[in-house]
Amino acid sequence: IEDLERSIEICPTFAFAHLHLGTVLASKHRSREGVEHLLTALRLGLDSSGLRRHLASAYYDLGEPDLAEQECKMALQLDPKCTQACYLLGVIAVKRGRLDEAIEHWNRTSALDPELKEVHEGLATVHACKGDYAEAWREVYRFIARGGRPAREFIAALSACMPDPGGNH
Repeated sequence: IEDLERSIEICPTFAFAHLHLGTVLASKHRSREGVEHLLTALRLGLDSSGLRRHLASAYYDLGEPDLAEQECKMALQLDPKCTQACYLLGVIAVKRGRLDEAIEHWNRTSALDPELKEVHEGLATVHACKGDYAEAWREVYRFIARGGRPAREFIAALSACMPDPGGNH
């Protein structure tokens, strides 16, 4: 962080330093400071799906889902294959109670990156909430196949609604 701050002190218009500092700060739960540097990088002419994705995550962490959603959509305009932006749109949809929309975003995320285990965990949960237990079990097995370990409480609750079709839980 100190090296990046020093670079910015020497050259305040060094957009890449603002981008990297914003990303690092946001990853260390200093999202407000991270947003400031990411927006500075944007004002300095640096625009990319990665920058927009990091900005979206920081806004989400700050409790600003509208701004996060807007940045995710910008990231996807810049790069339709931006998996992280698509995934975060699903998270935002769940937070808003829009489960069908979350499923759409996460199915798209899975198509972009079939090995992203978190998406299958989310899909299992959403399908269970909607009462589609067979699909929830399919997603549990996809999650496990990618190295995921489902919470015992989730498996117990899902099993109470529909026994494991594979007989493993």
